[in-house]
Amino acid sequence: MKNILVVVFLFICAVTSANNHQDNSIKQIVNYQHQADKFMNDFDVNNAIPLYQKAMAIKASPTVVRNLAMCYFYRGYYKKSIETEYILTTDSFNHQDMKLMYNCYNNLMADSAHYWNKKIADKFLYDCDNIVKLAEYYNQEEMYDSTLVYTSLYNSKVDSTNLSVNREQAYAYYKKKDYSVAVREYTKLEQMGDNSMMTCFRKGLCYNGCDSLSQAYKYFKKAAEMSKMQNPNILIQLGMACIKVGEIDEGIDDLDLSLIKAGYNLDIMYTINSSIADGYLQKKNYKKCAYHLQQALLFRPNSYITIFKIAQTYGLIKDAANEKKYYQMFLANVADIGKPDDDILGLCKIADSKIVGIAKTKFK
Repeated sequence: MKNILVVVFLFICAVTSANNHQDNSIKQIVNYQHQADKFMNDFDVNNAIPLYQKAMAIKASPTVVRNLAMCYFYRGYYKKSIETEYILTTDSFNHQDMKLMYNCYNNLMADSAHYWNKKIADKFLYDCDNIVKLAEYYNQEEMYDSTLVYTSLYNSKVDSTNLSVNREQAYAYYKKKDYSVAVREYTKLEQMGDNSMMTCFRKGLCYNGCDSLSQAYKYFKKAAEMSKMQNPNILIQLGMACIKVGEIDEGIDDLDLSLIKAGYNLDIMYTINSSIADGYLQKKNYKKCAYHLQQALLFRPNSYITIFKIAQTYGLIKDAANEKKYYQMFLANVADIGKPDDDILGLCKIADSKIVGIAKTKFK
């Protein structure tokens, strides 16, 4: 009997000791976490990390794991943040966990970022920041129908007045060349108070796509003024629109200004000079037209259509030598085209005829 009492006593002591140890461990975790949280709330992650690590060494509670992973993220240790998150099971990942995984992978430029982006959208549709990022991704990848699936779903089920979501939706319609719908979307953005430079500019592009040139001019003009006439892309579109609606001098001035602002981009410089040439052609200033066409050719030397236009312009100037020279250059250029289409063959016939005509005139 005495032995039994001794055993019972020792068991009670052991249980009490274990409970006390457990209580002390819990107190330590709570203490470490409380101190770490204070640092974390003050954005002092460097001092929060060792305290969370001490708490983790005792027990990896979900709260401590999540906070420590967030600390690693703030310090730029994205892989370490991901590894820490994976201490939790993915089945237990909440909204915050998924966003942290997305942010980490996004900073690592990893394809997995899109996986988490889409997973959040499918589970937490109301997360507008995530929907915008997903729409931006699809627009960058030219997956415009996928953009519209999520923006339309968000608009119909959550909030139809979110400017950022609607901007991505309007842009997707524009890139799909569904210009009339895109105009409607940009008009809706305007009605919601978005009168930004890019909204005006893109609405102008949509009107341009619809061949509504007066409206395109109106919005390009508004966007250019908002940019204080500093944005070369807007100035180019404005200049071309001006020429199309008959405001030729204004158009040439805008395009000349865009030359100064554009820098040395071959495609842009080609477009600007070609457009200025169109303006001078309408003004019947053929010498300046030829000059800018030659400038355009510097930036795109194999542009057979530009070479052909130069030849035509020299014909208008009555400069037979240069007219013949550029028609011959045109024919040499298109000879490298494997299977020229009917339009090119038609231009070849004109060039041949002009060369023959020049020769006949010379020997009269």
